[in-house]
Amino acid sequence: MKRKINITISCLLLFIVIACQQKAPVQKTDTRTAAFSKITDTAKMYHSLQKPEMAIKYYKRALQNAQKNNLPRQQAETLLHMAKLLPKKDADTSLHYLNNALHIARKLKHKQLQSDIYHSIAQIHKQQRDYEAALFALEAHHRLTDSLLEEHRRKDIEQVKAQRNAAYERSIAILVCTALLIIALVFALFLRRTQKLNQKLALQVEVTNKLFSIISHDLRGPAGSLKQGLELVDGGSITIEELPDFMRLLKKQSIVLNETLDTMLIWSRSQLNELRQAPVVFSPLAIIQNNLVLLEGQYMSKNLSFDLDVPADVTIYADRDQFDFIIRNLLSNAIKFSLENGTIEIHVSRENHRATVTVRDYGVGISTERQQQFLSGNLETTFGTSGEKGTGLGLRMVKDFINAAGGSISLESRKGNTCFSFTLPYQNA
Repeated sequence: MKRKINITISCLLLFIVIACQQKAPVQKTDTRTAAFSKITDTAKMYHSLQKPEMAIKYYKRALQNAQKNNLPRQQAETLLHMAKLLPKKDADTSLHYLNNALHIARKLKHKQLQSDIYHSIAQIHKQQRDYEAALFALEAHHRLTDSLLEEHRRKDIEQVKAQRNAAYERSIAILVCTALLIIALVFALFLRRTQKLNQKLALQVEVTNKLFSIISHDLRGPAGSLKQGLELVDGGSITIEELPDFMRLLKKQSIVLNETLDTMLIWSRSQLNELRQAPVVFSPLAIIQNNLVLLEGQYMSKNLSFDLDVPADVTIYADRDQFDFIIRNLLSNAIKFSLENGTIEIHVSRENHRATVTVRDYGVGISTERQQQFLSGNLETTFGTSGEKGTGLGLRMVKDFINAAGGSISLESRKGNTCFSFTLPYQNA
């Protein structure tokens, strides 16, 4: 009898949970944009192949398509692309396109599009040495950008509040429905569900606190430097002779900012269980070579060389994107702490059912304290041999990804020799 009651209660609870769940709205695809997208994809292909004449030809077709199908936003975007592709001698035509695009964007009240158009207008006026018009357009661009940032911030806050309110209301509804079924099970279900909610909320709070900590300590600096630097350039405080060195400095700051943002995004998604492993069999050589191309600017500035010992026939069974992230971070870390004119060694091998990857550099080494931080997963901000800044999130993510794949990572370091080595289990896909 007791067993029948438990089964009945379980079925009723399952029904309540399903009934309380909200169905996600089905999004419909606008068929009018299908042909437009195909044409613009062709134009973008020619643009990437450095064939601006063909790209403009297809953008004109796209513009006709957008006008025919009453797609004003697409019209403005196409005019913007065409204006950017025209040569300097056709500056007047470019401005004509941009003014038409701006007129459409204003009607649509599309601030992002208006901001992009004003930025392009400022660039063209600057090329024409009409600095007063360029300054006017640039100021309009900044006003719109600031307005967009404020709107996004407000929407994010409202979205977080709405999600928390929805989760709270949903939990209360489930508890009420459960209480109506049987009083005897209320406390058990309440405690179990409350514990899960508290754990999830604690994780969200931890992720939020960590993100805000990084934003306040590691993003404000580079972002502020970029803003001040651009203001100096815009204000004419930088001389022609100082400009190359100054632009290299701004590029370095933007690289740091971009890397930190990418790592923050991947880390936060993994903490909220939005990243799942999709292991496949692949050769690591291509991924390693691709990352060396991406990091060329960093290691060339230090005149570093690489010793690759990666047989072309060796394969790895893992999540390809996560392996790409692991390799990029280990290589970036090795470059960061290498001395000028040094060498970085990369070795990959497979024995039985495990693949081993080793990245070794001969730089300044890692202190015992930093090694303990790596093992505990609590790395702090560090600076490389050329002042490169890192938040420690990258290596933390490397460790988490490897552990999630069932592998292991080890670190051996002393002055002049640092070696990261990790292994991954190998299975037939």
